[in-house]
Amino acid sequence: MRTVKIHAPIWKTRSIGIAEYKLCKDIRIEIDYKTKEGKRLYPGKYTISREKALTYPIQRCGSVTLRIIPIDDLEPIISPARRSKKRFNPENIPELNELPGEREVIGGQDE
Repeated sequence: MRTVKIHAPIWKTRSIGIAEYKLCKDIRIEIDYKTKEGKRLYPGKYTISREKALTYPIQRCGSVTLRIIPIDDLEPIISPARRSKKRFNPENIPELNELPGEREVIGGQDE
């Protein structure tokens, strides 16, 4: 898997341009653009297959052919550490009357 670093997205279309010669079977994409505060706007890593990337429109930049891919169409890569964590499920929240312990009285008076 080849890693391609994008220094700045194409703002008008919220997309990225990847040179066709960099397209291999699976591509890992890192967008390292930072805001004025120094925070990465797209902190994760993304992936896209060569077959899917070849379906996007072409833009010529000199002698290089770029594929213009919307950022929303990139698949986020989830690390194994994040994948193993339990996901939030609202059905697992106990009802108020099922909570153990004494209930807290707001305002100092019990009804």
